Amino acid sequence: MHSDSSACIEIPCYPPSKGRPPARLSLSLPPASRSPTISAFNFSSFTRLFYSTTTMTTRDIPQQFRAAQFTQSGGELELRETRMQDPRPEEVVIRVHASALNSTDQILRHDLLPGLEFPLTPGQAVVGEVVRQAQRGEGRIKEGSHVAALCYRGGCAEYVLADEWSVVELPQKLRQGDEMYMGPIFAWDMSRVVISHERCEEEHKHLGEHERKLIREHNERLGFKGDGCIVIYGEGGFVRLAIDSLRAEGVKRKMLVVTISDKWQAKDYGVKDDEMMRANDNNLREFLKKHGGAQGVICTDMPREGFEQLLDGCRYRSSMICLNPRKDDDMTVPIANLIAKSISIRGAPPLSHKDLERVMRLADKQSVRVPIHRYRFDQNEMREAWRKMEQREEFEAPVIAMEERQDGSMRM
Repeated sequence: MHSDSSACIEIPCYPPSKGRPPARLSLSLPPASRSPTISAFNFSSFTRLFYSTTTMTTRDIPQQFRAAQFTQSGGELELRETRMQDPRPEEVVIRVHASALNSTDQILRHDLLPGLEFPLTPGQAVVGEVVRQAQRGEGRIKEGSHVAALCYRGGCAEYVLADEWSVVELPQKLRQGDEMYMGPIFAWDMSRVVISHERCEEEHKHLGEHERKLIREHNERLGFKGDGCIVIYGEGGFVRLAIDSLRAEGVKRKMLVVTISDKWQAKDYGVKDDEMMRANDNNLREFLKKHGGAQGVICTDMPREGFEQLLDGCRYRSSMICLNPRKDDDMTVPIANLIAKSISIRGAPPLSHKDLERVMRLADKQSVRVPIHRYRFDQNEMREAWRKMEQREEFEAPVIAMEERQDGSMRM
């Protein structure tokens, strides 16, 4: 828990591997600026994948299979043959049916972390069939199970390893048609939004009455009344998914969109015209103040445009969640705002199978839907999907279908 006199900056990252050190924060002062530059993704721990010369002997798993890989920094995706490492006792082997490309994968393509070694395969989450269950673990996931899994990279391949701790069975309705192809989006994008918001809310619930009173009085002095609002910062379909996800979760606070382009209108995000504003609008601070100030900000894109005004519109003891980088991963942080308001900047927390199960049930029960653009597991199509995702040309999420199915459903 942070004291009122200090701010906290936590860096977005994948869950560290067991026994590895936590991620490190990197702050530096550029020569021409009084504000520090935050290297938003300076962490060194990744989950292991499948680039060794050892092979598996399980009957249904080929010795070689195809994966989409970056072979050099800034390079194009290439469809290549690769081999699988022997799974650890707690890992399952999944035959992938669908994966999704995500802005987080820019960390891989642009070599934004120390210690990365090419080739690197994108894909944070998959849906597919378990072809080998974990040899040691909880025993929840059996061979033949149809699952969603977090792999934290490597999902854009015909086979992938995943810790059973990050694997859940798919709800029945998400095993066929377009719903199946939404599975990786629910597992990665929706889960990070819902669980991140919950963690921030839990922190405030655990504050003592005296501390709550001090925070309330401080916000009133800053001109922020009521409970404030939630801001979704970014553009495209991920913004809409974040709003729909929080609504499905039953969030009561007003939600506002701070967009970084004019490509899409308020109705595309499911909000009213007066609930959306451009990030570079000079009236952004007053816009947020009118709604009580931002208690929480979820950034589906790196917050660079209008960042200082955005922080001006944040409440005392508010939180900002950063979910995705850009290829140029440096951003200037107005440090005075963070200190004066004790604003916490962090990434999404590690997700367990219990988190995934609940989010999958929520998506199923509330009929959450996300617009997708399905691409074949073909080098040219994947390159097109990557280009459109990185340049934010499409509202839809790019999903890679590993196999063509005539009825559009998962083979049972």
